[in-house]
Parts: sequence; C-alpha cells; structure tokens
Amino acid sequence: MNASITAIFYGLVGAGVAVALFLSDSTGSRYERSFRVLTAFLFWPLYLPLLLSPTSPSVPATPPPAAPSDELAAQIAQVETELGRALKSLNVEHDTALRPELDLLGELQSAWRVQAERVRELDGLLAQPAFVESAPVGSETERATQCEQSRQQNLTRLRAVRQRTHQNLLDELSEVRELVTRIHLAKYTGNPAASELSAQLAAAIAGLSEVSSVSNE
Repeated sequence: MNASITAIFYGLVGAGVAVALFLSDSTGSRYERSFRVLTAFLFWPLYLPLLLSPTSPSVPATPPPAAPSDELAAQIAQVETELGRALKSLNVEHDTALRPELDLLGELQSAWRVQAERVRELDGLLAQPAFVESAPVGSETERATQCEQSRQQNLTRLRAVRQRTHQNLLDELSEVRELVTRIHLAKYTGNPAASELSAQLAAAIAGLSEVSSVSNE
C-alpha cells in the first residue's frame, strides 16, 4: 500500500514537473522537447532544481557610448597628454601649493569637452537641409521677404557662434601648449619656486576660464 501511494505521488509530481518544463522550455526541436518532457516525468528530481532556480530576464548588453573621435577630440587628447607629462616632470602632483590650480585644470579639461561637443552640435544643426541657405519658396510678398531676410540673419549668427566657440577652444589649447613649454623651460633652466609656478598656472587658468565663459554666452 505504501509503495502504491509513493508511486502515485511520484507520478503526480513527475507530471507536474513535465508540464512545467513543457511550458517554460521552448528551445530545441519538437523531438528534443518531447524527450526532455518524458525524462522530466520519469526523473523529475533531476529537473526540479532547474525549474526552481530563479531566472533573470536576458537583457541585451549595450556597449557604452563611444567617445567622440574626430579632430577636436584628438587635439584635446594631445594637449592633455603634453600637459600631464610636463606636470609630472616637475612632480607638481604632490605640491600642496599647486593643488587649487591643478583642480582648476581638471575643470578646464572638462570645459574643453563641453565646447567641443557644442561645436559638433552646431555643425550637425547647420548641416540640416532646413538650415541651408535657399531662396524664398512660394510667396514673394514683402512679409515673406522680410522673414527670409531674418532667417538668413539668424543663420549667420548661428555660424558665427559656431566659429567663435571653435576658435576659442583652439586658442585655449594653444595657450596650454605654450604653458607646457614654459614648464619644460623652467625645468631645464632651474626649477622655479612653487609660488612662481603656481602664479604662472593660476594666471594661465584664469585667462582660459575667462575665454571659456565668454564662449558660452
């Protein structure tokens, strides 16, 4: 009697596991699925842990957005490399007197990327067909002519903003490269006092920050 009850219980559990596997497993051919369901009915203790294990929905891996790779990005990377080597050659990373200036340099490097991205956005905007210069379409009334003239003026201002932002960024990078040569010159002609180098860096950063603020107006 006990054996019969055990067999019935075993069969019921096996049937439940087989049905659950049939509903949850849709991989493989029809023959393969049938084989798994049959073996699950007969050997359900082997399949039960698999069914009870938590499963997480598969989320497609999305690669992080690639950093911009263009001429501006290459120029910024080059200047950052040159500046890093110059500062490292003087071991200024451990100079507490220069810490505020070094922190500002990090903020300035972030500002370069913001300016470069702004140039890219303006380039993309001005390249759109809707922003390409064209003659008035359709009505040639006085009102339409005035609107087109205003449109052309706005486009001119947008191009000027793009050119100013781009040129300001290039000027900043040029000033930093000049500062790099001063640092190397100081090293090979006799290291200046920390206060002197700090003053040079502070003055350069102040000028660059002023240019950055003007370009964002």
